[in-house]
Amino acid sequence: MKQIEVKPGTIFLGKEYKWYEKIWSFITRKKLDYNKFYVFDETMSMIGNPRTSRLVLLEPKKKYSNKEVTKLRLLNRLGWIDRAEDVLATINTIRPNTVDSNKGLNQLLTNRFYNIRHLSDEKEYTEYIPATK
Repeated sequence: MKQIEVKPGTIFLGKEYKWYEKIWSFITRKKLDYNKFYVFDETMSMIGNPRTSRLVLLEPKKKYSNKEVTKLRLLNRLGWIDRAEDVLATINTIRPNTVDSNKGLNQLLTNRFYNIRHLSDEKEYTEYIPATK
């Protein structure tokens, strides 16, 4: 197991599809979009297995201020971020004109305001040693 430090404002993207949707997309040569997401509103440590992970973290290049983190925490705790459009709207609420609200989550992979961290890349992790009793 490995762990990674996650900063406030980081967006977690993942793909979670049923087996028949994956097969159908393979047959039709369609690329599946990211459909799982979470916006972190505080600093956290994430633990995972880098070999099996196909997840992406998008870290803001400019650190969020305390005021921006407070806004993000409020929106996150109220449960207003439950769809992909809500993620983009939240980003634009906190930092105007950062993303295009008409496009999907895949646009964040080419956005100039975010650094991409692929969790399948092992050098992104630090060793995690669980506490022993």
